[in-house]
Amino acid sequence: MTWPPRCALVTDRGRWGSEWRRAIPALAGRAAEAGVDLFQVREYGLETRALASLVAACREAMAGSRTRLLVNDRLDVALAEGADGVHLPGHGLGVAEVRLQVPEGFLIGRSVRGPEAAAGESGMADVLVFGTVFQTVSKPGVVPAGLRGLARVTALSRVPVLAIGGVNEAVLGDLALAGAAGIAAIGWLQVESTAEMRRRVLAVRSAFDTLGRQLP
Repeated sequence: MTWPPRCALVTDRGRWGSEWRRAIPALAGRAAEAGVDLFQVREYGLETRALASLVAACREAMAGSRTRLLVNDRLDVALAEGADGVHLPGHGLGVAEVRLQVPEGFLIGRSVRGPEAAAGESGMADVLVFGTVFQTVSKPGVVPAGLRGLARVTALSRVPVLAIGGVNEAVLGDLALAGAAGIAAIGWLQVESTAEMRRRVLAVRSAFDTLGRQLP
């Protein structure tokens, strides 16, 4: 994986119905083949054993690739199953607390909702995810922050910020110009064709490598 990350895929088993136990590891394999930087297992409501089994299956599917595996919220599962990092929601464990418990090189992401949180968390996190930027079906009723909201966050962050919410190919350039390092997506990247996923990943890289703000 190159740094900063340009493309993160966030899982949602609800999109795969009863086939999610098979479909999500298969998705991880396609993501690895397509060149996705970060694959985030975000599966609320799973009991520990089921989540650990899913993470292990995803890790196996991604073995040997440059894609990095993150587990949402569950630091215990991430460490036990050999994931590359954890993604912390805006509530719960703090980045500084987690940093003391993990080995060197372990990635820590954090979701933020505004510039104050971005400024406070960017000192020890490796990457921030900000949203919702645009209206999205996965967050009904949430008022999107828009490009201005994104720009305020990226201006204060010392680490890469990935934009999430309503991401599609048409808005990539606008997100890059607002200072995002890349995107995190749920629906837009959860496709069944490896070739199409690769095409979308390349579109992301093209937009952000050309227009994105480079952090030192």
